[in-house]
Amino acid sequence: MGNPQAISITSGELRGLLDLHDDVLPGITDQLGEFSSQVAAQLNAAHNSASRVPPPATMTGRDTGLDLPTAVSNFTGTTTLAITNAAGVVQKTVAIDFTAGTLSVNGGAGTAFTPANFLASLNTALGASGSATFTNRALTLNATGGNGLAFDTGTASKAGQGFSQFFGLNDLVSSSGITNYDSGLTTADSHGFTAGQTLSLRIAQADGRPIKDVTVTVPAATTMQDLLNSLNANASGVGLFGSFGLDGNGRMSFTSNNTLPVSISVIGDQTARGAGGPSMSELFGLGTNDRADRSSRFTIMPSIAADPTKLSLNKLDLTVAATQPAIRPGDGSGAQALATAGAVTTHFAAAGTLGNLAASVNNYASQFGGGIGRLAQNADSQKQSSSAVGAEATSRMQSVESVNLDEELVRLTTYQQAFNASARMIQATKELFDALINII
Repeated sequence: MGNPQAISITSGELRGLLDLHDDVLPGITDQLGEFSSQVAAQLNAAHNSASRVPPPATMTGRDTGLDLPTAVSNFTGTTTLAITNAAGVVQKTVAIDFTAGTLSVNGGAGTAFTPANFLASLNTALGASGSATFTNRALTLNATGGNGLAFDTGTASKAGQGFSQFFGLNDLVSSSGITNYDSGLTTADSHGFTAGQTLSLRIAQADGRPIKDVTVTVPAATTMQDLLNSLNANASGVGLFGSFGLDGNGRMSFTSNNTLPVSISVIGDQTARGAGGPSMSELFGLGTNDRADRSSRFTIMPSIAADPTKLSLNKLDLTVAATQPAIRPGDGSGAQALATAGAVTTHFAAAGTLGNLAASVNNYASQFGGGIGRLAQNADSQKQSSSAVGAEATSRMQSVESVNLDEELVRLTTYQQAFNASARMIQATKELFDALINII
């Protein structure tokens, strides 16, 4: 017996439902996740660049998924951490120059630091005025003596995010997991996963039919380039069908070979970045489920939801005189930044019907909504066209196979008259035959 042939459904209601299940709805949920993630990112960017009065005594960051040296690496520019009293008057400043690799206290000479000793150097700079800790991949800052903390965002940037935003020190929107896949990692950075851990991937055709399952083992070599090489190996990875790569913001994505468009899904992930850290698919959003679930993970910070006065609606102004408040009630510049967050141009990764593009959240929302409208309109047009074709086919079939009562009545009458004529002929023949018999 030969190999069984795959059943291919190319049309009809079942084909439409399969397309909806395998392509349309996953694309929409992925796009919704990307949209929600960027909305949260822009609101958090505005909130992290502002402060409230009085400033908070503690800033607790989010889980970055990274160890501190890796998280601090690749930052450029400068940012300033200020410690102020309850009235907003600055008591101490710590200027962090990532480009030069120095910390400067109160405008003094810079002291060198490295990503490896950043935490110790920051604690030294804060001295008795505060402290910094890093636990479970999250940075926490504290001020002492009834003082508070505020940031001047400055020019510090990594993966398009300021220092406070990258660590989530003053977020407005929180999430229950990693939702922004701009890790900031480069190919030279440590991947942080343990050698021997495995990631199982399924390679499928564009229509969802599986082609091959592969299990990639984390290599003993430690850089992100080494990890990419393992993922892209021909024999044990996806190299025959495409390749994984990192963009300038440290976002990992798969590019299919032009000759054979395929999709990649995660069917098993036993990796973890450090003890209790995120898996590879969680950190980079490799699985469709991880990306699609993002839209359900966001909430307003509980402390702000419970007390709106904790909103950061003002901004730190280090140009004021030493005795004047650097954070002033009624300033409102932070509120203005929140109000215009939707108009800031940002980068959206390819999702659903939209490819990689730079757009504002407002513009992306319009394109997203318009795309769903076009999908609905196309589906309705296809339904109407299919209904029209079906109606025409039914009409033609009936014209060939159906019964016309008028025509059949005429035929029945004709056959009846022919039968009567035949009966009379038979009767006449019988009478003639009987007469001949009698003569004989």
